[in-house]
Amino acid sequence: MTVSRFNCVLAALFHEDPPIIPQVLDFTNDASKAKFIPLAELSATNPGLKELEIAVKIANYMDNFVISVANAGFKIKRVIETGEDWKVVEWETGAKWRIGTERNIWARQYIEYPVKAEEDIDKIELPDPDDPSRYEGVEKAIKHVVERASFLHAA
Repeated sequence: MTVSRFNCVLAALFHEDPPIIPQVLDFTNDASKAKFIPLAELSATNPGLKELEIAVKIANYMDNFVISVANAGFKIKRVIETGEDWKVVEWETGAKWRIGTERNIWARQYIEYPVKAEEDIDKIELPDPDDPSRYEGVEKAIKHVVERASFLHAA
């Protein structure tokens, strides 16, 4: 029986019972990734889509059901401070995080939130979800994944 992973994800999103529960597995550091995923498999042939090609290979290897093709989420507004293995960033929402590695594990520490009291909710400025720059390259990325990702429809 052939199971469409796409249909499994849709069923889960619609609160139906998919024949297989969709999963997405990932690693928190490169050392673990290198140990479990052969590095030779992580080469890319298209420099413009290198990260995406590698993500497709990892998704196939890890038996993942979903892969991200867009970076349309919140964006880093500025880097406030940097260290050897970390940096403090301010997001476009005003949130400040310390992100990086700690003992070879990727971590984030929430330093400041834009909403400290209920009245701050009215002051927060969220990014425009209709800003076309947030979606540059998404169509090309989707086409690339659909053409190469065997995990979209697997037996």
